[in-house]
Amino acid sequence: MRACRYVIVVFALVACKPKGLVVEVPGDNVELFIATSEAPCGADNGLCSMAPPDPAHPGLPGPSHQAKRWIINTDDLVTADRTVTDGVTQFLIEPDPSLPTIPALLAVSFDGPNTNALPTGFLVVPQVDVRQGKQDRLQLVLDPFTPLTAINPNNNSGERMQLWRKPTDSQPGVPAKTAACALVGHGSGATYPFESFSPPSDADCDDAEQVHECDKFAAFASTIPNDKQLTCLAPRSPQTQPCIIGGLGCTDGMPAGTGTCTPSRETYCTSSHVCADAEQANCSTVDCVSLVVTQQVQSAQYGVLCKYGYNAGVPCASTGSATVHVTPLLSQLPCDDVRISPPQNPLAFASDITLGTGPNALKVGVSPTATTDCSITIEVEAGQGAPPPLLSYIEVQVTTSGAAQTVHHHVIPVVIEAATTCSDVMVCSAVVMPDASETITQCK
Repeated sequence: MRACRYVIVVFALVACKPKGLVVEVPGDNVELFIATSEAPCGADNGLCSMAPPDPAHPGLPGPSHQAKRWIINTDDLVTADRTVTDGVTQFLIEPDPSLPTIPALLAVSFDGPNTNALPTGFLVVPQVDVRQGKQDRLQLVLDPFTPLTAINPNNNSGERMQLWRKPTDSQPGVPAKTAACALVGHGSGATYPFESFSPPSDADCDDAEQVHECDKFAAFASTIPNDKQLTCLAPRSPQTQPCIIGGLGCTDGMPAGTGTCTPSRETYCTSSHVCADAEQANCSTVDCVSLVVTQQVQSAQYGVLCKYGYNAGVPCASTGSATVHVTPLLSQLPCDDVRISPPQNPLAFASDITLGTGPNALKVGVSPTATTDCSITIEVEAGQGAPPPLLSYIEVQVTTSGAAQTVHHHVIPVVIEAATTCSDVMVCSAVVMPDASETITQCK
């Protein structure tokens, strides 16, 4: 329980009563954050996972905390006239009749009048009754300011706070405004260990909602792409580094679909030849280099080439399968899992896909073969006619042995094309990459 840090005064003489509730706070530079409503976040406990800016790394979000979120007043629902007399700031609150009780107040004192001033004290007051005659004056005694980052995980007690302002309201010399956010930690044993105060339209006070917001509860957030967002080849310097597949992810304040290609949380590597071809073609997206990759696989430079038997455009058999060893690419490691992607979405991996459209479409499935090295079984269900050469990508998951096991994701181009003979229903071959420039096994 927090100690009582405020005093309620009720005037006996009607003639002396103020027009509303007077909140008195020691100090000449004080801001009052008036919560007008709660904004639950939809989780079972209704709390929001709030991540304020990282004080040690400006422009990045810090640790996230489960917090009760209060919407602070930014309209005319509540008016709070401010006066300063003899080192005490008074706020006269005249609420709208529709808000007889203010859910929470946050008072913060500062060491100066501008938005670059530092907090010196703060206090949260819950459930403030502002109905006429219930109470007339609220005298607050603030707790000394202690930064939120000072919370001791072994002794989570005491009041802590972090306050930050929207970038548009953080210029030195600008008069202080309440266009700011605050996250308050109350310590162990509190009903709500954390409470946040923020404007209704920008919960994390980073101004990102004006362009694009990745995480509305994490200030200056940027997300690492997952395996469903792989669209591009990450820049490499020097060019002897592994060829890593990434995505654009999301960065607060930047339009969606823009930014630098970033490796995903789990690293996906492909042949260094793919990156070399992309760099030569001056493009970085996986689909834009597909034509070059197809030609390279067909000319036995790298990847896997499968030929399915057709005679006069008619498939030699309705189904066929072939096993291909990709051990030369994967340093004798067994395959844990294998997936394949459709050409129209080059890196949307699944256990089986449909290549092409219409009556000529091929249904293709992949699975790891139960051997001690990495082998892949590719199964094809043929369509009515011979399709054009179709490029896809096979993702092979392998795990290194030893005490420190590491999961690797290797992406191998595969081309399935029509053969002109029925001597073999289906034949697949893996291209061995013995040259020193191949870096796929260096993927970490």
